[in-house]
Amino acid sequence: MRPWIPALIVLVACKGVTEPPPEGNDEEVITTVELTIDNGTPFVWEDLELDGNPTVDPVTVSIGSHAVSVRFLNGLEDPPEDITEEVEIEATQHQVFWEVPAGFTWTTGDQDANGLPLGLTGTLEAPDVASGDLTVTLRHMPEEGGEPVKVAGLAEVAATDGIDALPGDTDVRVTFAISVEE
Repeated sequence: MRPWIPALIVLVACKGVTEPPPEGNDEEVITTVELTIDNGTPFVWEDLELDGNPTVDPVTVSIGSHAVSVRFLNGLEDPPEDITEEVEIEATQHQVFWEVPAGFTWTTGDQDANGLPLGLTGTLEAPDVASGDLTVTLRHMPEEGGEPVKVAGLAEVAATDGIDALPGDTDVRVTFAISVEE
């Protein structure tokens, strides 16, 4: 056995203890997405069987401005693993994209350490009585070749060219039916 091999193994093992892996991060299993509006009971999208046939709560809001937050969970663990914590830790490599129906407005409320949008929280402006689809996409965007791929303006790229035009990979993409009631 070469003398440098054990030292290399120790260095790799120690590195993982103190900092998150930079690239090649294992994808997390996300079975559940919870939207909380105005600190109320969460609206839930859930696919515990991972068969592409989720149960989805319809979202109903009143006209006006609403504080919104999102959580990502692995419901196959007991207790369910909160993937949102990892997203917060690796915020410079993640962004949540919000696609809202016509007439609605989304404003991201949080940022990563570089001052770029994160999207775990925000404000949803609901117009007069309306309905449509609210789509939430968690995108993982690790550095490529030592350069960040999460840069300013990605929400605009997603809005004009679609989610697939963004760098990185989609961790989860879910759609809720949303309606506004008086």
